[in-house]
Amino acid sequence: MEKIKDVHTEHCCQIHGCKYGPAEWSVEANSWVEIKCTVKDLVAPQSFPCEWCGDEDELDRAYEQNEMFNRGAAWAIQQAHDLAAIIFGG
Repeated sequence: MEKIKDVHTEHCCQIHGCKYGPAEWSVEANSWVEIKCTVKDLVAPQSFPCEWCGDEDELDRAYEQNEMFNRGAAWAIQQAHDLAAIIFGG
C-alpha cells in the first residue's frame, strides 16, 4: 500500500469503515455520489487505530484478511474470464 496521508487515513478505520459515510450529495451531479475512502478501499493504511477499535492486532488481521480476499477475488475473476473465453470462443 502507498504511504499517503489524507483526511481518511487520519480518521477512518479499515474495520469500522469510513467516518464520512458511504455517500455525499454532489451539487454538480445533483445526486448522491459514493465517497472514495482511501482506507476503506485499501489504497492507504490508516495512520492509527480508530477510537472504536484501538487494537492494532485486530487491524493487522483485517489487512491480512483483506489481502487474502483480494487475491481470491482476482483469482475468481480470472477463472470467470477463462470460462467465458471457453464458452464464447474468445
